[in-house]
Amino acid sequence: MNDELISSKNQPIVNASQSCMDISGGNNTIFGQVGTVDNRSNVLITGGQANRPGVIRTNWEYDYYNLFVVGGESFSQFSTGDCIVPKEDALTRFVADDIAEERCKLDDVAINRVMGLFCIFASRNENYAQPGCVQNAFLGVITEIQRQDEGFKIIYQTLNPIPQSKIFELRDGLNIEGKPTISELDDTHWSVKKVNLVETLKAAGISCFLPG
Repeated sequence: MNDELISSKNQPIVNASQSCMDISGGNNTIFGQVGTVDNRSNVLITGGQANRPGVIRTNWEYDYYNLFVVGGESFSQFSTGDCIVPKEDALTRFVADDIAEERCKLDDVAINRVMGLFCIFASRNENYAQPGCVQNAFLGVITEIQRQDEGFKIIYQTLNPIPQSKIFELRDGLNIEGKPTISELDDTHWSVKKVNLVETLKAAGISCFLPG
């Protein structure tokens, strides 16, 4: 037996292709090779439930964003889920004036357009008028909207978490209405804001995982 050490040759690093695997049961999604955390990160969005098609979209509209505030809803990173927004709370208040009439119709054209907007998904402030210390909101997207008798079923995919306290601090820049004592983050509703969400978050030093 020879105890002499044999030096190994340097091997080039092979860049793996992007991959993603859905696991049925629960809301589980494995993300393979998430690219640089930037405006154009390579994130593949897929549904987390069996037989739900994935969504790969390129025509995102950056000038507006959806804000969802849902009482009692738990969101988590890189997960799919759904929530019901009652009709009386769906685009009925706090909507940007220049698009209020178009969006509030919620016809097929309007629904298709709001699905092309990035979203903030938040539960109501844990401490009335103030977010909880470890409460997170989430950047995300809508993958499907279903009309129901009681309202709209929003099927979503969350991306990265954002401390809700940071959203609260940025409420003026994000056009979130209200005062320090009470704001939209205390009110269950769905609204659309005329703000470039990604640009505003990045300017505040918040990284965004985005579909690329």
